[in-house]
Amino acid sequence: MSAKIILCAAILQGCSVLSSNRSGDEWLKLVHAGITAEDDFRFDGSVAMGFTDGVALTPYAFEGEIQGHKQIALYVEQSNSLVRNPINDFDFIASNYNDVEVVYEGLAQDQQQSIVVLHVVSDEAAATARLRDQLRQELSNVTLRAIGAAEEGSASVKLVQAEARAAETTLDEMLKELNVSMKYTITIDKLKAKPVKMEEYVDLQYKKNGSVLNEYRKTIIKFDLHGAHAE
Repeated sequence: MSAKIILCAAILQGCSVLSSNRSGDEWLKLVHAGITAEDDFRFDGSVAMGFTDGVALTPYAFEGEIQGHKQIALYVEQSNSLVRNPINDFDFIASNYNDVEVVYEGLAQDQQQSIVVLHVVSDEAAATARLRDQLRQELSNVTLRAIGAAEEGSASVKLVQAEARAAETTLDEMLKELNVSMKYTITIDKLKAKPVKMEEYVDLQYKKNGSVLNEYRKTIIKFDLHGAHAE
């Protein structure tokens, strides 16, 4: 095959990506494969949380770096295990979604990039189980840090352990009637089939002291797939 034919084939292949009428399921598989194949990348974002009655908590930012498929750095303004390697998020979404649709296909606002935007709804049972595990892990992390600080300082380790047991009991009661919905908006570089941005919307409903509470969390993650070795 001549170089001219190879070049034409490459151009046609690129055009097929740009002009294809792929379904939401197909784009989700492509972007999942795309981010999983990335050896090195950086990401940053923010988390906003609050209650649907209008009470909002202070938002916080985070940033991280992946090298060789491993998370080598993660900085979070608040110590919080709910911020994690975004590849894990894509793994969860790809395996536990009920619905996915293409909600936009065209140029980005800067007119410099062709994008596809997906709206994804996760299975509520899987979402509830995932967040339940994350909250238990977060409590465990907080407990270990508190015990470590008590051992180094003057606080009573037994008192910290008693408080941790009480917190665990309270959390278990809350988790008994926990219901979670997770929705995602994923912006994809259409030519590269790689993520540009992912927004996660989490709604929680649970009981505490007999009262039903509704809480929300919005996480925005932006991807820099070329920045891991930029310095």
